[in-house]
Amino acid sequence: MSSVVTPLQTSPSTSSIDVHDAVLHRLEEVGTCLFNDLVDALGEYAWNEVFLAVDTMSRNGELILYHPGRSPLRVFLPAQ
Repeated sequence: MSSVVTPLQTSPSTSSIDVHDAVLHRLEEVGTCLFNDLVDALGEYAWNEVFLAVDTMSRNGELILYHPGRSPLRVFLPAQ
């Protein structure tokens, strides 16, 4: 009897797809917030998922990252 080994199927997790919308929704609710507070509020997502979404959204102009001197990183939506 031989066993067949199949490769693991990889597909994007639902959280990696939804994290973008969760970030937008949270920022629409609270306005400006600290990045760490955003991560805490989106506890169902891993830190790296939130970071990747915020980084990508910042590069695309969907949100703004602000790091004033030694203060913590702030995240907010651009004025519409």
